[in-house]
Amino acid sequence: MGKLRARTIWLWGIIAVAVAFLMALSRAYPASAAIQPIYSLPFYDSFSVSQGFNPPSHYGIDYNIGAPLTPGEAVAAAASGIAKRCPFDLYGAGYYLVMSHTNGTGHRTRYLHLNGEPIPIDGANVVRGQVIGNEGSTGDASGPHLHFETRVDATTFTCGFDGTAVDPNLEYTTNPPSYSASTCYYPLNSANAGNLPGVFRPQPASTTWYERFSNSAGDANRSVAFGSTCDVPFVGDWNHDGVDTVGVFRPYGATGSEWYISNNIDGSNSAVYVFGLPTDWPVIGDWNGDGFTTIGVWRPSTATWYLRNANNSDVGMVTPFSYGIPNTDKPVVGDWDADGDTNIGVLRPSDYTWWLNALNQNGPPTTLVFQYGAAGDTPITGDWNYDNRDTIGVFRATGLTADWYLRNTNNAGGQDIPVFTFGVISDKPVSGDWN
Repeated sequence: MGKLRARTIWLWGIIAVAVAFLMALSRAYPASAAIQPIYSLPFYDSFSVSQGFNPPSHYGIDYNIGAPLTPGEAVAAAASGIAKRCPFDLYGAGYYLVMSHTNGTGHRTRYLHLNGEPIPIDGANVVRGQVIGNEGSTGDASGPHLHFETRVDATTFTCGFDGTAVDPNLEYTTNPPSYSASTCYYPLNSANAGNLPGVFRPQPASTTWYERFSNSAGDANRSVAFGSTCDVPFVGDWNHDGVDTVGVFRPYGATGSEWYISNNIDGSNSAVYVFGLPTDWPVIGDWNGDGFTTIGVWRPSTATWYLRNANNSDVGMVTPFSYGIPNTDKPVVGDWDADGDTNIGVLRPSDYTWWLNALNQNGPPTTLVFQYGAAGDTPITGDWNYDNRDTIGVFRATGLTADWYLRNTNNAGGQDIPVFTFGVISDKPVSGDWN
């Protein structure tokens, strides 16, 4: 009996040691570590660190992305997961986003001091490397930077400090995916009409416009640095000097849906306006024929056009009207009847038919509906032969080259200008009177 009791005590001792070991192991390696997200740096550009991980005074890393003290660099999701957009924090995080990773296993990342509203909507599924915003200095920040945190063992998914902060340097397991324009959350294009080809090339470190002075293949005649990674490009003659210059629509800017417009061919002397919603498509034209290009939007949820006759005011704004099929069509614009003002239209991707309306109002198209282009093409319009009438075209980047198919009349048929290659397949096409 005494031997049995001793053996039992010995067995319980072994069990106690084993339990203690497992408890210590669980503290050293939390359960959430069993399903580790694939983390990469939350940006694409070069960087420096202005403040490291040093709890309890600093629970993340402050990254200066790209050129020092320059806001607007793209911020990317460090791992795939679910997004939570958080209320603006004036005295702390500013604009920020929290993400939950690996199906609720307690892994979180936090992205603070963005320069505007985060791009993903609340609850959106975001993939690693997808652009979720831009570096900024909102909230309690002394200059542009990204404050980035990684956390484990979170039991809730809120905008608060859920879970335990861990050093991000110990979490990175791979390099960021290669940047491409498709990482932007809102793959919009704009609608404007010019007469010469150009492209907007978004890159992680910079965005560059390439302008060509003839409708033919060849090198760019001018390049302009203007805009940031996920901006939507457009072109216009903002000061009535006969030359088109660049502009960008920033859906989630610091003050709303922002329009950055340059009056000079080198991208300098820019003005900023706020107009529209982040989900609107920018449309640009001379709506009243006064020689000044002004801004507008097409709202896909209702197919409603909101057109301004002055860039800085709603005074004299065209009465909003609907034209097109909501959430289906793509807006296009041009002077279809050569009367000096810009008209509206839509391209219907289901069968690639063009519905053009020279009256800028709801109603039937003023030209016969016709087909031009193919699936995957980007519509582009302009006065390609300088007869004062804008006509159709497409930018085809579905293969290995970026090709332009331009037509001199608004009806079905083949291209009137020999097909030419300009740009690369990830570019966004624009047209303008560059010279």
